[in-house]
Amino acid sequence: MKKAVLYTRVSTDEQKRTGFSLQEQYNRLKDYCTRKGYQIVGHYQDDHSAKNFKRPEYQRFLEDVRLKRVRPDLLLVTKADRFTRDAFEGYTQITNLRKNNIEVESLSDGSYDFTNPNKFFQNLLQFGAAQHENILKADNTKRGMREALRQGRWVWPAPVGYDNDTNTKLVVIDSANAPYVKKAFDLVASGLYSCEEVRRMLNNEGFKRTKQAFMNMLRNPFYYGYILVKEWQNEPEELVKGIHEPIISETVFSKVQLVLKRRKRNWPKTQALNEQLPLRGHLICQDCGKSLTGSGSVSRNKSIHHYYHCQNGCKERFRADNANVCFAEYLKTFEVPTDVVQLYKEVLKDMFQQDDSERKKKLADIDKQMRLVNGRLASLADKLADDKISYEDFNEAKLRYKEELNKMDIEYQELNGIKSSFDRYLTYGLMILPDISKYYTQADLTAKREIVGSIFPEKVIFDGKSYRTSRVNGLFSLFSNTGKGLGGQKNKKAGKNSDLFDLAPPSGLEPETP
Repeated sequence: MKKAVLYTRVSTDEQKRTGFSLQEQYNRLKDYCTRKGYQIVGHYQDDHSAKNFKRPEYQRFLEDVRLKRVRPDLLLVTKADRFTRDAFEGYTQITNLRKNNIEVESLSDGSYDFTNPNKFFQNLLQFGAAQHENILKADNTKRGMREALRQGRWVWPAPVGYDNDTNTKLVVIDSANAPYVKKAFDLVASGLYSCEEVRRMLNNEGFKRTKQAFMNMLRNPFYYGYILVKEWQNEPEELVKGIHEPIISETVFSKVQLVLKRRKRNWPKTQALNEQLPLRGHLICQDCGKSLTGSGSVSRNKSIHHYYHCQNGCKERFRADNANVCFAEYLKTFEVPTDVVQLYKEVLKDMFQQDDSERKKKLADIDKQMRLVNGRLASLADKLADDKISYEDFNEAKLRYKEELNKMDIEYQELNGIKSSFDRYLTYGLMILPDISKYYTQADLTAKREIVGSIFPEKVIFDGKSYRTSRVNGLFSLFSNTGKGLGGQKNKKAGKNSDLFDLAPPSGLEPETP
């Protein structure tokens, strides 16, 4: 009497589409064994695709065979596609099972034996037919999904910021995450922050995204209302209008793409930001000239104190709270007198008025070019309607013209916003110059780091009492009390928390200034 293991399988979509039943397969196999006089020594059933053999129950069967928990003479299935839908995988599995003296047999085809020359091609065709059916089904599914995409319908789980409505089968805005998505695009489009800075800011607010997921989100046209249908076989790539509601405007999306192109995914290699260590990354060691890092240390009474210290083995180490207070005092040496700020403001106004006529001329030129391209788009649609061009040529030209329009629109918006941006700059930007130390003290961590970076293009040294650097921003050097320019005082001696910053480079970096 032969010993048989029964194997039944359905995939979830098959059970819904055709009504295949595991119980029905089992009953047929059981009746077959009764007629043949086979002894049933096991039953394994899977609810998985047959495109490969990575199925839980089939793998358990192989493990049981390896450990000799079952010793069948044959594996019995109802038909070839219950075993596999891949001819090569089927051949490999049958060959390996025969090495363990186990044959594979189906109710419809009998025994599968690739060692028998009379049955080789017959068995190969049987498994090939199952694979061909699977390829056709996958192809039809792919075409159906692409057609749905062309109609503007999203066919996958909704991107972050959206939800899948199970009732309407549409994609709707997720009120919890959509504001974070909009904020991310707006901040990156402003050009004031790197992508990583924006990601970390939103991460602290509860919007958790990995670096790659965040970058993918910024590149997805779905957020301004369009769906990218990728190239497939002989069908070209298309960008189609979706039926979902956009979260951002097309202009904002285009600005973000230009920012990404310029920065080429330039993730900063800085350590995690810490409110107690705003100067980390801006300080260097007096001994070796390497950048200082910072960390917290737990004292005996369990309180945490933060320190800036060298990473290169030097003894450079000092309390962060003291260094931060001294730095705020040091910034007072860069405060610009009010009368100098007012003079600078008048100079800028005069320069702006001289350039405004040129700005208006550029705006008129861009507007003319945009009308020209829009006319070409309209003409293109007429040619398609009159069958003068193919759909592929129409779509390719449409994408090219849309990209041109986006670039011109961005340039137009930027030029048009110069005047209002200039007014805001005069109102708010120059306001902080007379009292920059106060604004620095009250600012959040990101703003503090921006202020430090804008004043000091080179790193800063702290000797435990006072600060010095080899170079400061030219504007501050000219206008502040530390320089010898418009508001400066000459030959003032430096001391602890002095109003004079030392231009001489420190020992260890360059030869000392005599």
